[in-house]
Amino acid sequence: MGAVGQEDYVRLFSLYGDGVATAYQDAKPGDAERFTLLFEQVMRLLAKGSSYNLSLPSTFTRTARDYVGGDGGTVSRLGDPDTRMFILSDLYDYLHLSRVRRAG
Repeated sequence: MGAVGQEDYVRLFSLYGDGVATAYQDAKPGDAERFTLLFEQVMRLLAKGSSYNLSLPSTFTRTARDYVGGDGGTVSRLGDPDTRMFILSDLYDYLHLSRVRRAG
């Protein structure tokens, strides 16, 4: 994969349907496991250097770099399924709002 762009994230999230948008608020049994692979893939994308990633809020990219780099505190904190779902939901919302603003 070349440079990471918004469409890479949108494509990943689309594989999971609309469930990502509400998973944090309406958690169902098994959701944490269902979204584990998505979380890992998103963290790896966020940790890559790209002009798009640089345009994202630094809390996303910094957290991802620390996680992928094995920072103990970050890995421990993100071991909590609720925290993982919150991050995915937050990024999903950010991407959606960015697309709406750009289209409008």
